[in-house]
Amino acid sequence: MPYSLSLEDLSYYIPRHDEIRPQDILWLGREVFPGAQASGFVSRFTPNDKCLTLFIDERFAKDFTFIGGVLVLDDCISPIKDFVAQVKSEYRPELRPSEWMIKGSGQWLHDGVEKKETKIEALTRWLLWSRALASRNLSYDFHSATLLSKKYSFKKNKKRAKNIEKFEVIFDALFGTLKAHKQAKIRIVTDNMQGAQLTAFNNSIDKAVQGKSINITDVTILEKEEYDSVDSNLMQFVDMQIYALSRFIMPSNNNILMDFEDFAIEHSEGTIHEAAKRKGNLSIHILAAKYHLLGELFHSLRHTIRKNQYHQGISEPESSCCLLSDRAIKNFGQHIDQSIHSFCSNPTHAKFMDLSKL
Repeated sequence: MPYSLSLEDLSYYIPRHDEIRPQDILWLGREVFPGAQASGFVSRFTPNDKCLTLFIDERFAKDFTFIGGVLVLDDCISPIKDFVAQVKSEYRPELRPSEWMIKGSGQWLHDGVEKKETKIEALTRWLLWSRALASRNLSYDFHSATLLSKKYSFKKNKKRAKNIEKFEVIFDALFGTLKAHKQAKIRIVTDNMQGAQLTAFNNSIDKAVQGKSINITDVTILEKEEYDSVDSNLMQFVDMQIYALSRFIMPSNNNILMDFEDFAIEHSEGTIHEAAKRKGNLSIHILAAKYHLLGELFHSLRHTIRKNQYHQGISEPESSCCLLSDRAIKNFGQHIDQSIHSFCSNPTHAKFMDLSKL
């Protein structure tokens, strides 16, 4: 049986406005680049004797395509693998972590069979994941490229050619976020890639290597049934993280994640007191707990996005997240950071991201 939530698991702490918590120091420490001489942050260059791995996965929806993942120094991979195994063991103690695959969507895999979680199981998984993230200082950078299908101007008309173009511009943009690491050796790991997506992936890899924009030393495409290798555990970590962040960027029917936003929306619309009378205090406590506890997940995510980076020969700041709309917004990570901070820090300021205004 999966982990059973108790009221104790729904306890949350609201720090004072002037309080500095240990995780705040860890988060902010990653934002300061020594020696910056620009009106922003200069990019951090990884030494050429360092090896990094970029683990990437994708999410598709009607109006957008999102490809993202984490860039990790090889020395920092093991703690993330252990983190995934720990959460899986806590969530489903009756199973060995090597027997199943955790997924952001809730469509988990066990011995090759796809299963679907109940809503309470999904909430349990996300609360355990968020709580574990808040207690661990995992070292990685989040990278992504998002394409808005209705606003991007495609050059190709035929379906396959248009699909290849779509994925290729996304991969080009994603690899373009790695400028700060062009001196390092980078391995890329992904899974379950085929057809137009695989063709576009290989085209983008070739362009990146030939243009010497990044030094790609190896590419690994995992089998779907692989649950327990180091790479598989990192891909499961990526699946959870990109699901959460992509849902924040583009909510489904104004639902970001497990209705965590409901408490903030009731506050921002001034209906929280009426909701308390209608639903009862326990229901409001659960709403508040989801907002504050899952908010930690989004705060953790926003602090792994590199933003306001100035690269040599480029006058505009860039980030590790890019948006492809009617134009390329390369400092998209700054917009994500500001939106998460506003939404998750004060419920009265909650507003969904509106990509049409960028």
